[in-house]
Amino acid sequence: MTDILHITLYGTEHCHLCEQASDILHQVAAEIPCKIQHIDITTNDTLFAQYQTSIPVLHIAEFKQSLNWPFNLADVIRLISRHRL
Repeated sequence: MTDILHITLYGTEHCHLCEQASDILHQVAAEIPCKIQHIDITTNDTLFAQYQTSIPVLHIAEFKQSLNWPFNLADVIRLISRHRL
C-alpha cells in the first residue's frame, strides 16, 4: 500500500457542508500523510448527476471507499484505520 492517501472531496463552491468536510480533511492531513483534491461537481454533468443530493462526498482512491455526508473526523479516521490494519 502507498504511504500517501489520495482523498477526493466532491462538492460545490459556497457549500457550508463542503467547507465543514474540508476542515475535517485538513485535520486528517495533520495526522496522516494524504493529498486532498477538491472537485466541484457543477463543472461535470456526470458528477453532478451522481452526487448532487449527497455532497459532500469523500472518496479514498486506495480503498475504493466513499463516505457521504454526514461524516465527522472519527468516521474518516475509522475508515482509514480499517484499511491500514
